[in-house]
This record gives sequence, structure tokens and C-alpha cells, in this order.
Amino acid sequence: MASPTRIGDAAILNITGKMLPSEISKQLSGIAMTYAPASSDEGWYYKLTNLTTTSGQLLSESPYLSKGGQSRGTDVSSNTDIASLSDKVKFLIVINMGFIETGATKTTNSAYITLNGATAAHNGVSSIEIGTNEAWYAKMNNTTLGDINAISGQPAGGGTASTKLQCVVAAILEDI
Repeated sequence: MASPTRIGDAAILNITGKMLPSEISKQLSGIAMTYAPASSDEGWYYKLTNLTTTSGQLLSESPYLSKGGQSRGTDVSSNTDIASLSDKVKFLIVINMGFIETGATKTTNSAYITLNGATAAHNGVSSIEIGTNEAWYAKMNNTTLGDINAISGQPAGGGTASTKLQCVVAAILEDI
């Protein structure tokens, strides 16, 4: 059996930044997050996703990019494993690209996501906001594909968006 992970299959994020008011500001450095597929049942999902102006599932039932020790790519006349709504999300990153669905026109819309199956909304109590050119990521254990919803909305909960929003969505999923 092939090794469950390959060199380069891990998600690695290195974070630096500055926070708190200027009188007590703190420089952050050396903060890192890593998640690598833990078994041959875990694999990468990637999609350039257009969030609509109504709540919908962020991740779709789509083929894995690569899973476990499988070769990259698909042989002719064969199929790849398909992510399903019951698959577990182990790592997720969403990047708001700051463009409408064509990728040609800039927008200030925010992405709003929920992780508990609730409807995503710009004014939702459990919605996470990802502003223009911002990224949000998390490691998870029991959140499923079907639990994560998203919508395009105006910044700072300002209202419903009038356009779709382009986001990069990448995840490591466990095939259940």
C-alpha cells in the first residue's frame, strides 16, 4: 500500500502580523499552522468558487484533486473519488479574491460562512466574515461538507450583496 501522504501534500501557513492598540502593540511572528492528510482516506479539494447572493453549500460534491497515496491525475476511462456531503472537513481555507464571478471587476463584498449547517447571512449570529483580499482558515474534526454554507454580502454586515463573489476554496477532506 502506498504511503498515506507525500512530501508537499501538507497545508502549511506561516503568519506574521501586528495587533492591539499602538501603546501596547504586539508583533506576531513564528506562528505556524500545518495539516497533512493523516491517512489514505484524506485528500485535497480545490475550487475557484463563486458565492451567490443566497446561502448555499460552500464545498460541492466534486472529485478530489489527489487522495492518500493515489497517483495524481486520472487514468482514461476511469473515475476519481468524489467528495460527498458526509465527508469530514479536516482543514479549510477560504480566500476572498475581491472580484465578482467574472474575475474582471473588483468588489468590496465580504464572504460569510457558517460551520453548523445554519443558513449563511450577512447578519447571521454564527456567520464568519471574510473581507476583500482576506483569508480565513481552520482545522476541524467533525464538521462535514454539508455543514458549511456561504453567501456573498456587503462588508461589516451592511446588507445583502447584489453580485456574486469569487473565492478560492481549498480543503483536506476525509472520505467517509
